[in-house]
Amino acid sequence: MDSAIKKYLLVPISLVLSAMVFSTANAVGDCSSYLGLASLNEFFKNSPNQSNDVDDFVEIKILDSSIPLATYSQWTIQICEKDGPGNNNDEDGCSNKIKLGDFDDTVRPWLVLKNGTIGSHFNFKSGFDAILLDVKGDVIDYLSVDGHIELEETGCTGASLPYDDRISAPGSSAKFISRTPDGTGDWDFETSATLPGTENGGNDTGSLPNLTFSDVIITQGTTTADITFELDSGLSDILTINFTTFDDTLFAGSDYTSVNTTSAFTSLGTSLTFTVPVSSTSNLGDFKFLISINTSTAGLAQILNYVGTVSVVGGATTDHLSISHDGTAINCLAEEITLSAHTNAVTPAHVIDAGYTGTVTVTTSSGNGDWSYVSGGDLSQFTSISSGEASYQFDGTESGEVVLSLFNPVDETIAILASDGTIDNVSSGSVDASDNPPLDFDLAGFVFREADGDPIGAQISGKDSPTGPDNNRLQIQAWNTNQNTFACEPVFNTSNIAVEFVLDCTNPAACQRPVSLGSTAASVTIDDV
Repeated sequence: MDSAIKKYLLVPISLVLSAMVFSTANAVGDCSSYLGLASLNEFFKNSPNQSNDVDDFVEIKILDSSIPLATYSQWTIQICEKDGPGNNNDEDGCSNKIKLGDFDDTVRPWLVLKNGTIGSHFNFKSGFDAILLDVKGDVIDYLSVDGHIELEETGCTGASLPYDDRISAPGSSAKFISRTPDGTGDWDFETSATLPGTENGGNDTGSLPNLTFSDVIITQGTTTADITFELDSGLSDILTINFTTFDDTLFAGSDYTSVNTTSAFTSLGTSLTFTVPVSSTSNLGDFKFLISINTSTAGLAQILNYVGTVSVVGGATTDHLSISHDGTAINCLAEEITLSAHTNAVTPAHVIDAGYTGTVTVTTSSGNGDWSYVSGGDLSQFTSISSGEASYQFDGTESGEVVLSLFNPVDETIAILASDGTIDNVSSGSVDASDNPPLDFDLAGFVFREADGDPIGAQISGKDSPTGPDNNRLQIQAWNTNQNTFACEPVFNTSNIAVEFVLDCTNPAACQRPVSLGSTAASVTIDDV
């Protein structure tokens, strides 16, 4: 039943956030490291005369959904009522320490104990107190009703507790006491004998919007962490949120700047962002943030998780090399090959590492071909080694990629291996098939390019290519490789040939406007060259 909890936030509360303690090594009776991350939330009495009833229950709310069942199941609750005539003379006194593993947690974040006897230890005529302890016996939450104090630990009381811990005796007609806003608010009671408790649900009345957020991951060196909260519907009332950070494996002052503040959703607003400054030299690790609803304004929302995490992770590192080209080439023409270094970034994938340095050797699988330098770096850093092999030394000024060319007179399909001795384009890191595509060299083929011989660049929509601005006349050429000289020769020497074209739109997948070659022709004539 330790299922993941959707990060909903439900929160109203006036928190003394500055007094919250998130210590990790407390003596018995001190404040727990889980202080503020779970709360006593509701006590329900079904019988109007306050006697024990099988429907009596105690409810606890887990405010941090990342706390696993294995942890909170070892926590305990104990309740002690004030004996005497005001408590039906039942003299039941204190309950045993009951593990939260005995609670029903099918509707997390609410945990409910309804065991048929728990109602013997609390009633609303006079007083009782209750304490929630972690596995070490340190205090997570405490409640005193009508001034009865029997379980309170002196090491964690009063101002040390983040949420309200006192309420007067509501009287024998009361059905239940509960926190409003749910989970973190002040204690209140309901005297209606017919009103049911809010077992396994929020204590706030009416239909409330859900407040959600996500954990945040930033790369080491990033100097801010933005945490955005979303309402699934706007409120006419202003909703004010308390926001505070606390340490986990990262520490305020050295790794990030602590934030303890409030901010409000405007009327009908659905988004609110808090920004936490982070040191550019922060260590890797996490810090936490806690939210609650501030009752200074009327707005309420439903929250199922009050605690989030900001993680500082290592920057993207060079993960693999990549080769890209057109996929087909003609033996008489050198094919341009782009060589690049990629990081381990997942979203988006195949991010070029602009600062990459290293010497990369490129080798054809057949051992055939002559390499040349084209652009993107410095010719002096290119070396032709032997047939089918060359190298380029990246010094960090290339922005992570250079363009080479490969002339191969052999009619064959080849693969190209790129390696710097540590990473390559075949088996390193997150490499995939797009990093090492096959290259097919053929004796003859068509070439579609600008009239000046350059590859076709970006075109401006809504105008013909040969008209300004940025005019380019596009050509299709048909070449054959002379197998004696390996020079390019015209394929067609006797007459004009009609060539059929198919235009395929890829981004977006469907063409938004008609695209045509020539004026209205479905074919283009290649003149005898």
